[in-house]
Amino acid sequence: QMSKQTRKYTRKRSQRLNNIVHGTVSGYSNYSCRCLLCKQAKSKACRMYYARNSEKALAYQHTYRHANPEKLRAQRQAAIQRSPARLLLSYAKTRAKQRGLAFTISTHDIHIPNMCPVLGIPLERQSTGFRNNSPSLDRISNEMGYVRGNVIVVSFRANKIKGDATPDELMKVAQFYATQTQ
Repeated sequence: QMSKQTRKYTRKRSQRLNNIVHGTVSGYSNYSCRCLLCKQAKSKACRMYYARNSEKALAYQHTYRHANPEKLRAQRQAAIQRSPARLLLSYAKTRAKQRGLAFTISTHDIHIPNMCPVLGIPLERQSTGFRNNSPSLDRISNEMGYVRGNVIVVSFRANKIKGDATPDELMKVAQFYATQTQ
């Protein structure tokens, strides 16, 4: 026969597990992951199950992506509109990894202005691709990586113009074309 304490513990555990089935768990550290298939909070044991059966979960994701491309596209676009700094950060992190650059910035280090500080054109957040007036994360000094104080948000056009040129090279190009147009 169970003691009062054991019954109480079992009942609480049963309620927690019941909540997990219905997806209402919040704040329980043991239930911090979400199921890849049903998107509900799951226990650590469940997480281990999906680690062992990752092929099944990946096959489900693959099927779901191909069956619902419009829904996924809408979710991506909504995420971009909610947090464009997160998108810029993600792209920068990928580039830093590919090029072996330092990467120590966070979304708090990225401020997206309304106007491009270089060209003075309005910055518009695009849901697909980059256009000339899209915000773009630029490294001020190309020798340094994506570190605090070395990044600024400018228009994609300004970032393309700068490329990997030094300020001295940019001045020479500007002076050359200024004399050619006169």
